[in-house]
Amino acid sequence: DPATGIRVFAIPPSFASIFLTKSTKLTCLVTDLATYDSVTISWTRQDGEVLKTHTNISESHPNGTFSATGVASICEDEWNSGERFTCTVTHTDLPSPLKQSISRPKGRPLSRPRSCTPQHPPSA
Repeated sequence: DPATGIRVFAIPPSFASIFLTKSTKLTCLVTDLATYDSVTISWTRQDGEVLKTHTNISESHPNGTFSATGVASICEDEWNSGERFTCTVTHTDLPSPLKQSISRPKGRPLSRPRSCTPQHPPSA
């Protein structure tokens, strides 16, 4: 909704981060927030299960707005399976939640699946 100006971007894990750190992170970037105290960001799986999401608020930008990121860690084979993940953002300025979904693009070779426990960042 352009009236509020809040924008949501779902950012897939980068190949480099998967390869180098063996961690697969889903990042949800929320920009143009007038206030940050009422923003919530959550990631959910295709089946509706809510993922543990670590939210980080940026400093104020020169135009007086804030941005926030919500990061969830998943297993590489969960990403490789092509499962869909959805970021949901709520804020007092939004009449209804904003959602963005991402899934792994098809057509690239899969790495062999292996068991994995996502690394959760320490709670703030």
